[in-house]
Amino acid sequence: MLYTHLMSRYVKQYEYSLRSDNDTLHDSDLVDLQRWRRRSKQTQHKLFLLTQFINVWLPREPDSASIDTWQRTLGGIRFLHSQVEYHKNSLEQMVPVATSIVQLREASDVKRLTYIALVFVPLSWVASLFSMSEDFGPGQKWFWVYFATALPLILVLFVFLQLDRLSGLVKRVTGL
Repeated sequence: MLYTHLMSRYVKQYEYSLRSDNDTLHDSDLVDLQRWRRRSKQTQHKLFLLTQFINVWLPREPDSASIDTWQRTLGGIRFLHSQVEYHKNSLEQMVPVATSIVQLREASDVKRLTYIALVFVPLSWVASLFSMSEDFGPGQKWFWVYFATALPLILVLFVFLQLDRLSGLVKRVTGL
């Protein structure tokens, strides 16, 4: 009974973690969910074996009072089995949702890296282009051309990025 109560607490904790907007769900939570799924299957197997053991020895008891006690025990075991089954199903339904949430958070991290690359790749391209001549090096008289070329290029890229965002927003709002 304590084990099923503990499982219930963990199921509620994970349900709350999945519903909350803060960053409380991590890869370790996915590992824990997988462990609880495995434990619940093992517990179900143990309860099944216990039921089989009682059923083997139940007919050998001559006293009807002891048979009634064993029947009540089997009823309790069936109840525990149904509780574990319920919690196992809840955990099985949470795993794909939790995995998706973690993957979405990782995708947002990749999105941030893409924005950083959006700034540095054009700058490095312009720098490599101007490095072909020593007149455009730092401290030389044409060094300002690097900034005059790189900064407008970055601004053009940001404008295209904003236009892409706006077109995506318009598509989502209009449903096209």
